[in-house]
Amino acid sequence: MTLGATTWGITLALALAASTSAVRATRFYFHNQCPFQIDLWDNSQFIYIPANGPVVVQDAARPGLMWRHGYNPQATLAEFSIVGDGKVWYDISIIPPGPDWCFSYEDCRAYTGRKGFNVPMAILPRSNVDAPGFYCRPLYCLYDGCPDAYHFPADNSKVRSCPETTEFSVVFCPNGTTPSGPTATLGSTGYTRAVYSYRGRHAGNGLGSYDMVTSLAGCRRQRVTRNSPVGPLSEDVSMVFRGPMEIFNIAVFDNPLGLIWRRVSWYKRGGDASNLLFMNNMNIDYSGRGLHGPQIFASSDGRTGATSPQRFLGSLAEASDPSRVGAGPGITTGVEVNIVTAQRCTGATCRGYWGGSYAFRGWGSGKKIFVVRLQMPRGSRPDQPAMWMLNSQVLQSGQYSGCNCRGMGAAGGCGELDIAEVIETNAARDRISTHYYFYDGSTVSPAGDNFASRPTDKPTTYVTVIDDSGDGVIKILEIDDGFDFDSTTLLSRAQVQQWINA
Repeated sequence: MTLGATTWGITLALALAASTSAVRATRFYFHNQCPFQIDLWDNSQFIYIPANGPVVVQDAARPGLMWRHGYNPQATLAEFSIVGDGKVWYDISIIPPGPDWCFSYEDCRAYTGRKGFNVPMAILPRSNVDAPGFYCRPLYCLYDGCPDAYHFPADNSKVRSCPETTEFSVVFCPNGTTPSGPTATLGSTGYTRAVYSYRGRHAGNGLGSYDMVTSLAGCRRQRVTRNSPVGPLSEDVSMVFRGPMEIFNIAVFDNPLGLIWRRVSWYKRGGDASNLLFMNNMNIDYSGRGLHGPQIFASSDGRTGATSPQRFLGSLAEASDPSRVGAGPGITTGVEVNIVTAQRCTGATCRGYWGGSYAFRGWGSGKKIFVVRLQMPRGSRPDQPAMWMLNSQVLQSGQYSGCNCRGMGAAGGCGELDIAEVIETNAARDRISTHYYFYDGSTVSPAGDNFASRPTDKPTTYVTVIDDSGDGVIKILEIDDGFDFDSTTLLSRAQVQQWINA
């Protein structure tokens, strides 16, 4: 074992057998984010990494590589194979040691009476993610039974591969997760890339009021008062998306009892969805008599309206003719859609004005989370994609009509939260901004402009947490692809607290 003189960690070189001398060595970085020491075992020697200690770096090239925490084989395994075919093959295994014939995780555990998981782990390619011809993606196993790990010997769909030039990070307890973490229905929270927080009065905590629209005819209004730690966003809300944009996944969670966060709505690119409808503002009332609001089901590309729910395919185009000032979304600006639940409005459930065949609830309560995976590819003009949240009342009465509870400018009334917006003052169009407008606009949060990079070349995941506990918090995070949209149906309080504390 050789101690390197570098400041970034401990450097170790594995002796390579003559038969593999022609194979390119791969570099591995081992990170311990656990609150305890990791005893890194590679079937030949131990390397001890203290809690939050220095990064350990190893160069290795041979067909079979394995690392785990501890000598006991009942452990989470990081497995790599470098065989000279231009690829590095890798997986995480939680197969209980012993059997070679079982065909499910439950069978293996029942037969051996053993387990195969002892510590949360992530394998993260440091480059070449989503390289063509490879399945080069981050891999996470944060709890016993995690879906992306090997569960039984023939579970070969879990293997991934990257170009042989790829370096890897192997992270124990990523983001501080511990072995006593969530159940098998809980997913990874992912690595945090950028954050912005609204807390206390900046989250809307305090007495405030806005003008609720009660009738479109004459735009009649009624002053209402709210006092919530998260301001008017404790009411039903909808998310709005503007192109150019590619939407891949959406998951919505709530926590009405303050216990565990449950998934209540989801969407997957191509049109599969549950309790989630795509709408737009293409049902304009030209009578001038206030007969109905502009909401209608969105077409599969969001450009037009439809009289029945359509399978939204995930793409929102750039403006078709930005020179036509004031022509609206899809013409002057990018195509827009918004999402709502599949629950129709009733007098008992929807505040303010609503009416007609296209009135659906948003997501209510003071505890809700929106997780969205999207990409903002470059457009022509105006090249200003955005994702934001509105009080659902705004959409029912008219987002762009002037007769709504939102108001204009900083006076946000019933609430607008810009989550990830490319703003016009950013001439390079390479950053995204956040702003929260509510009540009379007297509370302004600083440094929201251009707080994170725009995801032009590949998708990223945004998390928006609204939690009215204590003084209230609204948290916006950009995380990596570690969030599993397919299997994550519950979020523990510990996971959500990680996001809030980030």
